[in-house]
Amino acid sequence: MNDSDTTTRDAVLALGSHEELAQRLNLVPSRDMARGFVFITTLNAVRSEAGEAVLKRCATAAEGGSFIPFFNYPIRSLLRLFYTAAWELSGKYGGFERAMWHLGARSAPDFMKSAVGKMLMALSGTNVKQLISGIPVAYPTVYDHGSCTLVWTGTTSGQLHLHGNLLPPPFIEGAVVHVLQAVHPQGLFVQVRRVAPTKNVLTVSWEATQGEDEPSSP
Repeated sequence: MNDSDTTTRDAVLALGSHEELAQRLNLVPSRDMARGFVFITTLNAVRSEAGEAVLKRCATAAEGGSFIPFFNYPIRSLLRLFYTAAWELSGKYGGFERAMWHLGARSAPDFMKSAVGKMLMALSGTNVKQLISGIPVAYPTVYDHGSCTLVWTGTTSGQLHLHGNLLPPPFIEGAVVHVLQAVHPQGLFVQVRRVAPTKNVLTVSWEATQGEDEPSSP
């Protein structure tokens, strides 16, 4: 590998460019997978918002005609689908990042309807800390791709560290915001930063409400 190849692999490139997608595809292991419902929700968004011609282009990018919700499919195919869909929807949502955020938000309801999502909600009730604590447990049921760990930074704040993760930060942010909104937290703040080509850090905070317990120590 020459110096230019090393720089391309290690640099954090501008989100949404063809070069940046190529970098992600180069970095993601071929064995990494995602559940089919993530593909399905993305294709459904394209079908309802952009029409059949765009849907066909996105399905071609995803390298599949149909997907089964809880079967596994390659992360590489998912990334190609995400980027093609976000490029196509950029005009509607005011740019690539907002379109990608929207795709993340669209994935959350289907997750919450799944057996894992329902169990997560049953265990957390209306407690936002409990819901956040369940995200690292739920993560591998959707993505066989990297890891997700939680670090509490305060009574009502924490960080999710996504190692070996090539999912676009706006998608992650949109999905987590909509999952957490299920318990109606006050003053919710969610922000994802791509701190390295294969690492995202999600910071979350909210306003305390009466009766909330302290988070457990990691």
